[in-house]
Amino acid sequence: MKFIVIAALLIHTAVEAQTVEGYLSIAFGHHKNGQLDSAEIYYGKSIRLRDTSSIARFNRANIYMSRKDFANAMIDANRTLELKPNYDQALYMRANLHAMNDNVQKALEDADQVVKTNPNYEGIYSLRGQIHYRLGQAGKACADFTIGKQKNEQDAKDLHNEFCLGLAADGTPIAETLDYNFDDGGKKWVEAYKSDTKDLLQIRLVREGNTIDVAQEAISVLTQKNARGKIPLDTIMNFMAGQVLRDSKNATVKVIEREDNADYPRIFFIVQNPDSTEKVVPQTQVYGIIKTHNSIYTMIWNITSTAVAQQDVTKWITMFKKQRIKTSEYTVKQSTPVTSPNEKQTKPKPKKKK
Repeated sequence: MKFIVIAALLIHTAVEAQTVEGYLSIAFGHHKNGQLDSAEIYYGKSIRLRDTSSIARFNRANIYMSRKDFANAMIDANRTLELKPNYDQALYMRANLHAMNDNVQKALEDADQVVKTNPNYEGIYSLRGQIHYRLGQAGKACADFTIGKQKNEQDAKDLHNEFCLGLAADGTPIAETLDYNFDDGGKKWVEAYKSDTKDLLQIRLVREGNTIDVAQEAISVLTQKNARGKIPLDTIMNFMAGQVLRDSKNATVKVIEREDNADYPRIFFIVQNPDSTEKVVPQTQVYGIIKTHNSIYTMIWNITSTAVAQQDVTKWITMFKKQRIKTSEYTVKQSTPVTSPNEKQTKPKPKKKK
């Protein structure tokens, strides 16, 4: 009787293993052919029978990422790394997910591990540089962008050109490379701003109306390139708010938040003009200004009302802060699914240059 029980268990185990491999084989085939719904089902069947395949978990996480189902992608990425701690593709994915969730320190830990495990992983220096940037570590960010440039990461080239031109290796400005010198308190910058518009880019997003003159709310985004040098935040704020203050004796300016000594200084303030009765002259403007060593980014929230809830202002500021990092679900490179049931990992192939 004991022999029969043992034999039955061995047969059951063999059948189960065969079924797991069969489910995985079907999942791999469907995944490769772009049949993601059925691939997810068969990955799930194999995982429920025996959750020991890091590839099954990672491939299913990729499917969740393609659907922007980031919660389930994180669950599968975590399990993938429990099964195979140095799985570089899963570490890269989870670093992105942590960054999107503002868990920046955890994102950095995963990015560091990718560099340690596979220093040639495509895109890792662009990603880690952005994480350093989010943490206010300009020198480390630019060092990563420089390495990424050397490894022909296109994102790294763009990010280096945006944030690191005119900087020494430690992230401090190189005085002789500055396009302008605004150490006079910003007077030259004001004149340059008034006269030179070729480096300004403005986008206006209108809400609750199809045109500015009927909108209840509008957002303007302004990017000024080549604005290097020391430009005091107060100079920028006073210039931006100056027109309203000159036009209305009842207009006010209130600073909400500021960081003067950060690597990338920023200030948020509200300008209120209760005297305004025209739609094109909003009663309330919430400003956010962030300076890099090359550019000034301004975002203006225009509202035809003097009543603005603090929670809405806080939400808006949080949104604007996030604009300064390009890390998002769109930067996660979708890895080619593994097409065999063994645990050998394949590295993503570099894209061919056009």
